[in-house]
Amino acid sequence: MTTATTDKTRTTRAEHRIIRQHLRHGEGNRRVVIRKSGAVEMTGSPDPFDRSRDGMWIFAGWADEILGYAVAEAEAGAWA
Repeated sequence: MTTATTDKTRTTRAEHRIIRQHLRHGEGNRRVVIRKSGAVEMTGSPDPFDRSRDGMWIFAGWADEILGYAVAEAEAGAWA
């Protein structure tokens, strides 16, 4: 997991998979990119018929923050 300090560690492939799954990468025409800096960007929509967001990349957040949300959501779902 990455940290906010200057000695950033890169996220692992398994963490990338969790982030992409949380942001619904590959559903419809949604694409998620995780940069070396830890920035996460996405384009498209998970709806296969909604093409309004194609070509517009938006900043989704930082990899460590999104990973934290995904893990918390998974833990909450496990107890529900």
